[in-house]
Amino acid sequence: ERNRLEHLQTLDAILEQQNIHFQYTPQNTSSGDLDLSFKSPTRENKDRKVVFVEVMKLGQQDIYGLESCVFGPLKETTSTSLVSEGAEVIMIDRKYFMDRTSEELRKKIRGEIRPLPSTETLQAQLDTMVNWEVYKQQTLKEALDSRRRKKSNSDKR
Repeated sequence: ERNRLEHLQTLDAILEQQNIHFQYTPQNTSSGDLDLSFKSPTRENKDRKVVFVEVMKLGQQDIYGLESCVFGPLKETTSTSLVSEGAEVIMIDRKYFMDRTSEELRKKIRGEIRPLPSTETLQAQLDTMVNWEVYKQQTLKEALDSRRRKKSNSDKR
């Protein structure tokens, strides 16, 4: 339990240092891992915080939202939100778009755009990144502590 608490404190420090505003309520899973859920707070899980992961940055004339239009009828798509940093965004109603595109055009679009990773894939990538950051920080801290101990031991002689 103490190691778990230290791990969480280290994680918080690293994320703050990296300027990653990542708020979560750790939930234990059956395997003992932390569940950093992507689900929005609901009545059942009011205490959980929403986690946002930057999937991509859009550039000039890039298109957002076609995935749910062209892949949505075929498979479940990842729920995403668009955050504009002051850029002009032109919105086209989904129904309007779907009514005015042929199935042939939608097939062509499906061939040209890449589906977003699944929520599970994003969760795994986030876990990997967070664990790597914690490991790097802990390794660096241990190496520096070891070096300081060696130096203080040699100074005592």
